Amino acid sequence: MSKNTNEVHSDFEDKHNTFNEIFVKGQTHKDVLGKREIWDELEKEHKGKLEILTTKSFDGATLKLEIPYKNYLVVLIETDTMPLKAEVQLTLRKEFEFNISLQDWTDQIAFLLRKKDIITGENEFDKKYRIKSNAEKNVLQLLDRKVTNLVLENEIYTLNLNNEKKTNISKLLIVKDRNTKEKSKLNDLIVLSFTLIDNLITQGLLTIS
Repeated sequence: MSKNTNEVHSDFEDKHNTFNEIFVKGQTHKDVLGKREIWDELEKEHKGKLEILTTKSFDGATLKLEIPYKNYLVVLIETDTMPLKAEVQLTLRKEFEFNISLQDWTDQIAFLLRKKDIITGENEFDKKYRIKSNAEKNVLQLLDRKVTNLVLENEIYTLNLNNEKKTNISKLLIVKDRNTKEKSKLNDLIVLSFTLIDNLITQGLLTIS
């Protein structure tokens, strides 16, 4: 497990909080093991497989939950130092990639000048997110109202689909944050993953056999 983090958190929560922060070797850690009970419940509800991984020095932990869906595997991962994310490995029938991420101030200016890459037509979503893709039609069909609502409500940081040319395997990656405490929000991330898979199948980009 990596011990590096791209974020510096100055806010320290109460020690009784399920997201207890501790300071270890110059880094801010969040004690993900405090959420073990919630992840156990999700494992049972979705008939998944939960793994708890620790570093050799036992100064960091990872929660990893694998959930089967159709003939794919949704993997939720959260560590003491890295944000909550969902990953799915896919084999697509065509080359299709996209990157959807929260806009910074330069993106917002581009939006105001109508120089945005791809626009969904949903104003709130278009104001907050920047979309890049090699297949505009496919990404717009993927981003139906259910998907955009889940992304907005859960403040998803980034949503990507990238293809590994050597293996022809694509990876769907959804990154949330390090502050998710509620079981309902974790479940939303699972539902978002399921919905994206369904939408890819509907477009004929994936098979379920």
